Amino acid sequence: GLKMKSPLLGLLLLGVLSVAVSELSYHDEHHPHKEDIHHVEERLAKLNAKVQNLVEDLHDRTGGIKMKKALHAEFRLNRLEDQHRDMPCDNRTEFDCLGHDPQCVSHLMVCDGVSDCRNGNDEAHCEQPFHEGDVYEGHVIFDKCTQRRPKKMTLTIRAVHTPVFFTAFSKVDTTIGIAQDVRLFSGEVSLPSTGYYSFGRRALVVVPPEKDRLGLVCYFDGVDYDRCLAKVVHEATLDICAMFFFVRQHDHH
Repeated sequence: GLKMKSPLLGLLLLGVLSVAVSELSYHDEHHPHKEDIHHVEERLAKLNAKVQNLVEDLHDRTGGIKMKKALHAEFRLNRLEDQHRDMPCDNRTEFDCLGHDPQCVSHLMVCDGVSDCRNGNDEAHCEQPFHEGDVYEGHVIFDKCTQRRPKKMTLTIRAVHTPVFFTAFSKVDTTIGIAQDVRLFSGEVSLPSTGYYSFGRRALVVVPPEKDRLGLVCYFDGVDYDRCLAKVVHEATLDICAMFFFVRQHDHH
């Protein structure tokens, strides 16, 4: 049977069928020949087909509108997902899980033995990037604040210790070596200090070794641990006032 898609079409079809039935009755009364009846039945079938096509056409039109609305809604949803995906994690406190499933987790949860990223990336690269005795040589990029204005310096890893109860950080003992020849300072200076390595931030943080309260934060890219980009910052404000590029010296092993 014909399934109605609209009350209006139902009335239209009813009217067409009524006319056709009336015509059939008329021919049956005045022309009771089988050929005439067969002719009317053919006309009725054609009218029925036209109505069916009209119903399907209207259904396609309304279905097309619904499809457009659905596609528009899907587009808006995808845009919202893209906007969320484009929003970076706060690298001061969060770790970017990366991959096809955007997610940020606290850097305190990285390399703690429990997968917090849905893709497990927070536990994927937990090897210690440096070891006792490693020496990195740093070359100045710019310097607006250090009192010695060194063109280069060394960063020596004296000891590394990872607490069993909190593996997201390693305690690091360092020595910063500075060789300078400027008006007020000359010779070599060794500045012992302590700090820590954050697996979540992939950063070695060295606390200020002098009264000027300038600390050093060296960022690794997570792939090449022979290099790190160091930022010299004011302890109180964290303002960056100098930058150095450090490279591991392999001849010290």
